[in-house]
Amino acid sequence: MTDSAAEPALQSKDEFDWSPINQAILVAAMTIVALLGIFSIRMLALRVTQYHETVFEQYARQALAEQDYGRAVDVCTGALAASVNSSSHHGTVFLLRAQGHEGLGNQDAALADLDRLARFAQRAHYFMDETIRAESAIAATRMGEALLSDARVDEALRAFSAAAVGSGDPVGYLHQLSDNLPVPQYNALWGDTEPYLILRDFGGSDRDRLEMVVEDQGRNVALADAAGDASRIELTAATQDGRSAYGADVFVPLENQEFALRVIARGEGGPMPEVLLAYWFDAARESASTRDGGWADAGGGWRVCEIERNFFAERQREAERNNYGIADGYVSKVAFELARDSASTLVLDRVEIYLPR
Repeated sequence: MTDSAAEPALQSKDEFDWSPINQAILVAAMTIVALLGIFSIRMLALRVTQYHETVFEQYARQALAEQDYGRAVDVCTGALAASVNSSSHHGTVFLLRAQGHEGLGNQDAALADLDRLARFAQRAHYFMDETIRAESAIAATRMGEALLSDARVDEALRAFSAAAVGSGDPVGYLHQLSDNLPVPQYNALWGDTEPYLILRDFGGSDRDRLEMVVEDQGRNVALADAAGDASRIELTAATQDGRSAYGADVFVPLENQEFALRVIARGEGGPMPEVLLAYWFDAARESASTRDGGWADAGGGWRVCEIERNFFAERQREAERNNYGIADGYVSKVAFELARDSASTLVLDRVEIYLPR
């Protein structure tokens, strides 16, 4: 009984007693599996690394140079997804991804990224260095010219507007564009109107909303969403005196060149509020503001407020009275300043910059 019971165990031992050849095969297989694992980890690490905000630009620019536009778009999209509590690089992301989409022939997607670039250049202009600003102007202008050649005038206006805002000098850009566009293209873009570009465009699922600037009247936001191609905000009635203003950031450096601003909006539930312009002067750490009314009929239920004056001279006089400089000053915000009886529903279409005649 003892010998027969031990026999299966001896047979089992002999069955799994591998030869040196089998052991070598096992080692080789395990080595291959380990190498594949290491390779997979390295590939995953590379994909994660290439999206990091400190290196994505190198990978995206290399892909653009190699005309691998799909990869450029993928790298930039990954860089956005990998952003955690950091957006300082988003201007560069939108610029490079727009060029990737353009290379793929997807002009609508490219224009959408140029729109995002323009908004970033206004709310976070301090993250746009001179190199990126210059490249933004060149890339968006090139696209605008191509779209204008294809008679896609509205899309060309969007591209030129993004170029102006992205350049960090919308006034100078508009003057230059107006002076240098050939007559046929000038007439196609502006016809008989004065030269203008869109400073802020509102509405749509991926565009701007009005934000609270100050609220001392006890109003609350009942609704804030898109209204077609515009932005709609519904406010509760004022319950007390004080300031109440809602608007959006802009970045229009003050310089001694002529320009004007045009706000197109409509209101419901009371008279139109005044347009509040806020100014900021970096070196002096000073702020200022002005208010304008004078709404006129713009057709289709819209109202228009045109603000035409020498902004540079006006701010310089104010600064001299208060003993500070305006060399680095800019218009920082366009907003609605509401009186207690002002319209409680506001719909904002766009803010334009133009050259008055």
